[in-house]
Amino acid sequence: MAKNELISSSKVAETVGISKGNVNMWGKKYLNNLSKNRNGHFLYSQKDIEQLSTVKKLIDKGVTHKDIEERFKNNVPTISKVIEKDFESKEKEKITENKINS
Repeated sequence: MAKNELISSSKVAETVGISKGNVNMWGKKYLNNLSKNRNGHFLYSQKDIEQLSTVKKLIDKGVTHKDIEERFKNNVPTISKVIEKDFESKEKEKITENKINS
């Protein structure tokens, strides 16, 4: 993909490994200034794809949409790093708690 090339939600779905519906839903929810083609279909940049990939990774790790959305609303610049650190902290707490209770 060329640096400034915009691609369709179908191609993004293939690249990220989510449904086209999720691409569009997450795009509306988490991305700013999405482009549209003349038919009104969303188009995504490389940066958009990277952000959607991050969202998928976080969801796969168990981070809720609510937590992800909260970070996006607060314009956290390094959202993936912050959420991943939060998630890792929660996981460490669970492990410690499990060791104590065992």
